[in-house]
This record gives sequence, C-alpha cells and structure tokens, in this order.
Amino acid sequence: MIELDGFLDREFAHTYGYIYQDELLRFDNQEVMDVVAVQRNELMALTEGRVCTIEGSSSMTNHLVQITQTDLAPHRLTYWQNVFESLTRMDALNR
Repeated sequence: MIELDGFLDREFAHTYGYIYQDELLRFDNQEVMDVVAVQRNELMALTEGRVCTIEGSSSMTNHLVQITQTDLAPHRLTYWQNVFESLTRMDALNR
C-alpha cells in the first residue's frame, strides 16, 4: 500500500531481486514496462536524497536512462532500507 497526502493506493508495486548471470531475460511486455540495471550504491543514494539523478541501463531497449525519485514507486525510506538489506543478504549468500 502506498500513502500519498492522505490517499491510500492499494495497487502493488513490487521490487524483485535476482542474481543475474548473463542469461537471456524475457518479459511479457504487456506486464513489464522495463527492467533497468543500476548500481546499488547509486540507487541507495537516490532513495536517501543524496543525489537527484542516477543512470541505468534498460534491459528492454539497451539504452542508458536517467532515473530520478519520481521514476520510482513512492515508498518510505524504511521500505528502501529493507530492500537494500535484502539485496546485501542475497549477495552474501551467492559469493
């Protein structure tokens, strides 16, 4: 659930972690708008407000894209902190 200025949006916006190993990725373009690869530390800086823009690589178009906070689903900082903690655990388990 996303809360914006007293409005409750019950649409789900999921964040998925995946250990990518250079295999071909296929997505249903009716369901997935894009998958953008970014550096974890840059995304963390963006969600914490330390930077305004980061660059990512689109898996759908192979173009570089500029990402700002408005491009992300509006979650509280604690949500993003949980995402980064989970990604760190995933990374540690796969070394």
